[in-house]
Amino acid sequence: MNNDNEDNGYKVGYGRPPKETQFKKGERRNHNKRVKPVDNSFGAIIGRAFAERVKVTIKGKSRWLTKLEVIVRHVVKAAAKGDDAGIALLMRLNSHMHSRGETPAPILKIEGRDF
Repeated sequence: MNNDNEDNGYKVGYGRPPKETQFKKGERRNHNKRVKPVDNSFGAIIGRAFAERVKVTIKGKSRWLTKLEVIVRHVVKAAAKGDDAGIALLMRLNSHMHSRGETPAPILKIEGRDF
């Protein structure tokens, strides 16, 4: 076996097993590998759903955003148009963020003040 490999210009040694014993393309290395358990709690399912990316068109350009980003953009747009439910939801989210010590990123900076 060694002679065949060395005749073809392939040297067998440390980190270079004989070609006959190497894994073939697409062959799995460990068939009995333990599968990691999937967290199927409600929060984990919602988190995975929000983290999925979707293709959206914004001002004529296609972009990939998470579903959570799409939802937030939709609620903000509705609130800007005067939708009472959108405004109420944004106010609750804002108060929740402040109670946790988080602040949204500033949108505008005018004369050193954040808005």
